[in-house]
Amino acid sequence: MQEIVLNHISVDKITDAVFAENGIGADVLRLDKIHPFISGNKWFKLRYYIREAKQQNKKTLLSFGGPWSNHIIAIAAAGELYGFKTTGIIRGEEPAELSPTLQQAKAMGMQLIFSSREDYKQKRIPLVSIDDTYIINEGGYGMNGADGAATILDHCRKEIYTHLCCAAGTGTMAAGLANAADPQTTILALSVLKNNHSIGENMFIGRWK
Repeated sequence: MQEIVLNHISVDKITDAVFAENGIGADVLRLDKIHPFISGNKWFKLRYYIREAKQQNKKTLLSFGGPWSNHIIAIAAAGELYGFKTTGIIRGEEPAELSPTLQQAKAMGMQLIFSSREDYKQKRIPLVSIDDTYIINEGGYGMNGADGAATILDHCRKEIYTHLCCAAGTGTMAAGLANAADPQTTILALSVLKNNHSIGENMFIGRWK
């Protein structure tokens, strides 16, 4: 499994006529370059969970996600890279044919356990060896995830930007950016989920410190 390569991160300028006409400069932080599977913000949100799992001598990483979840495939890849077994609790009944995402996760050694939508909503965990298992919330949500996401800003000159924009599912990344950004910087979190009404509350993870 390929290692994480942080020095592949770049800050690329966006060239756009509308931006230029209005005197707006915009850059994109290319976190996708660090790894083919643990890419984007995924490694940053997972890094401190993985460190804690190692400190606790856990053998298995367990997390939750849908059949097309980038988080699930990142967990599977992280397990292969850092020497953990992995278990994915997958929302919904097992399909006749796995999605390409789940096929890849399974190929990387992940045990897939399908859960009814009600059980999944309640995050009910089936019989697994909990003593050896480190549980990571869906999307890496939690203080470790936010603390890891905060380190994203170590890879750009954060002080030169008036606004930081990111996609948001659980709000973990946005919370981390809010913790690390300069006080005068505006954080724009664009929800990628329908009816994601809890995202504002979730982002208060950034106030827990």
